[in-house]
Amino acid sequence: QVCVMFTQFALPLSKNGNGSSGRSFTSGESLDIIARTVLLMESVVSDHRVLKVKTTGTTMMCVLEVGSDVAGQPEDDTLQKVVLRVVKAARALKARVFAPLADRVAGLEFSVGVHAGPCFGAVVLDDAVSFDMFGNTIDMARVMMSTAATGVIQLSAAAYDHLPDNTRRFGFRIVPLNDVAFSGKESVKVFAVTDRIRSNVRADSDGSVASDDCRSDCGSEVGGANDSVTTALPA
Repeated sequence: QVCVMFTQFALPLSKNGNGSSGRSFTSGESLDIIARTVLLMESVVSDHRVLKVKTTGTTMMCVLEVGSDVAGQPEDDTLQKVVLRVVKAARALKARVFAPLADRVAGLEFSVGVHAGPCFGAVVLDDAVSFDMFGNTIDMARVMMSTAATGVIQLSAAAYDHLPDNTRRFGFRIVPLNDVAFSGKESVKVFAVTDRIRSNVRADSDGSVASDDCRSDCGSEVGGANDSVTTALPA
C-alpha cells in the first residue's frame, strides 16, 4: 500500500515563447529557473521523508509506502500516517516553492494530485537502468494532478478516506469539490486541501474548480530549510 503524489508547474509564456512576469526571460533563464525549482522541490520532498521516484520535465512523481524506512527515519506503519505525511509534503511544496515563485512570476501555474492504493515497482532496462512504478494507483494520482485547477492540492476519495477525521490540528482542512470524469469512465469524487480558517478553493457553477490565492492554503506546519525558489530568478 502506497500514497502517490504527482506535482507539476508551468512558467507562463509570452508571444515570443519566453516567460513573462513584468519582463521576459530568455530560454536559458527559463531553463535555469526550472532546474533550480526542481532541485528545491526535491529538497522539500526529502525533508518530509517522501521518496522521489522520477522527474520528467516539470512533473515530479513521489511515493511513500506503508512500513518504508526513508532516510533511516522511523517507518510509518499505517496508510493513514503515510497519506498524512504526503499531504504535509504537498503543502510544504506550495509554501516553500510555488508561492515564492508565484510572487515573482505572474501567471505561474502548478497543481498537485494525491492518491492512495496498491501498486508495483520494477527496474526498467532501457537506455539506462532506472526504477519506475506502475498500476492504477499511479494512473489515478496522475489524473488527480492533471485535472486539478492551478494552485490546488487535489485528493482522490481513497486518499481522503485515509486522512484523520480532524485534520485541523495539523493545520489544514479538506473541502469537497465537484466530481471529476476522465477517460470515459464514471465520475470520481475529489477533494482539496485548504487551510484551517477558510477555504479559498471553490467549485464554480460550470463544474470547474478554482483557487484564488496560492499562498493562503499554507499553514504553519510546512517545516524545512530556509530555502526559497526566488533565488533562482534573474535580477
